[in-house]
This record gives sequence, C-alpha cells and structure tokens, in this order.
Amino acid sequence: MCSYVPTKQGCNLIETVEQKDFIDQGGTVRPRDRFAGGAPKTTTRSFGQLKAMDPVTGDIKATEKLGYPNWSGVLATAGNLVFLGLPDGTFSAHDAKTLKELWSFNTGTGINAPPITFSVNGKQFVAVLAGSRQTAKHHQHLA
Repeated sequence: MCSYVPTKQGCNLIETVEQKDFIDQGGTVRPRDRFAGGAPKTTTRSFGQLKAMDPVTGDIKATEKLGYPNWSGVLATAGNLVFLGLPDGTFSAHDAKTLKELWSFNTGTGINAPPITFSVNGKQFVAVLAGSRQTAKHHQHLA
C-alpha cells in the first residue's frame, strides 16, 4: 500500500538590500520605520514530482518528475492508476507502482482542482475541473 504525494520543488534566494533614505541621509523615512529591503527571487523554474510513499515507514517507493508543480492533488484508484492535473492543462494517468505516465490529455487550460471518479450504470468515469487562473506561464518566469 502506498500514499501518493504531489510535490513542488524549486529554489528561491533571499537578497537583502540596505535602505539608503534614512533621515540622517536626507530621506524622509524615520529610523524606527526602517525597512530591511530585499525580497525572495526565483532563479529557476519550479517543477513537481509525484511520489509513492510507504505511509508506515516514510520510504519513497517511486518518483516521477513533472514539468510543473502540482496544485490539484492526486487521485489513486483501485485499478492501480493515479490521476493528476497540471497548470499547463495536462491531465494524466500514471501506473500506481512505477508512476510512469500511461495516458495524458491536454484540456487547454490549467488545472488546480483534484480529480474525482464515479460510476454510472457500471461504467467508471474520471473527471476534473479545468479552468485554473494560475497558468503554466506563471511558473516559467525567472527573476
């Protein structure tokens, strides 16, 4: 038995900059209102991973790198399939043991909702809400 964990991975740098406009330097800022300056910067594009983890030991049993972070969550089925959606519109099915992609479909718009499964008259369906405001382009910017 495994738990399936979608992850977001990437690096940020924090750059601090000394504020130069204190009153003693001719500025209008009062010293007690000092702002340290700087901000996080993204130097590389974030990506995601789908991981199969043993829930008892925490051991990682399988990993599949994803082109984008997963904001939708995952759905594991009794038929040994794991479904997920990505911000570029990709909806994919993965083998539950190896996590290798078995099938994918591009919805044409980002996905950040979890997939669901349901049955009608004995036929199994998988559905996902597509239409994320957070696009893949959002994840491609570099500082």
